[in-house]
Amino acid sequence: MKYKILLFFFFINISVTFSQELYQRSKINQVVKNAKQYLGTPYKFGGSSKYGLDCSGLVQIAFKNAGIDIPRSSRAQASYSKGEFVKKSDLRKGDLVFFKMRNRISHVALVISNTDNIIKIIHSSTKRGGGVKIQKLADIEHFYHKGKRLFY
Repeated sequence: MKYKILLFFFFINISVTFSQELYQRSKINQVVKNAKQYLGTPYKFGGSSKYGLDCSGLVQIAFKNAGIDIPRSSRAQASYSKGEFVKKSDLRKGDLVFFKMRNRISHVALVISNTDNIIKIIHSSTKRGGGVKIQKLADIEHFYHKGKRLFY
């Protein structure tokens, strides 16, 4: 009887963990899908709509439309109490990446894939055509500062 009870709780724990993982993956996919809906939107400093977005506005609205509230600015997103910092080699879909210029965080992007160590991000930028676009992290990694995972 004792073993049956332990076995029961073991399977309940696995079931709950699996359900939580499915929920997390669903949220991650929704955040990335939300961000991709803004591809081609022009860059606008302080913007947070389809008429213009800056980098942190894109990230915030992608999370917000998935039911997750995060701070507005890239610096506030980097210092947000939720989540944990991860090494560049461990970045995965849904992670945030922060960039530093002049010793301060000045840009944020959302990781949309990491396949064979080719990390792709979506972000809104003033550079190379500007606006919301998908790019390889390697193209702008000279400003890379750190990565953060809000989903476990």
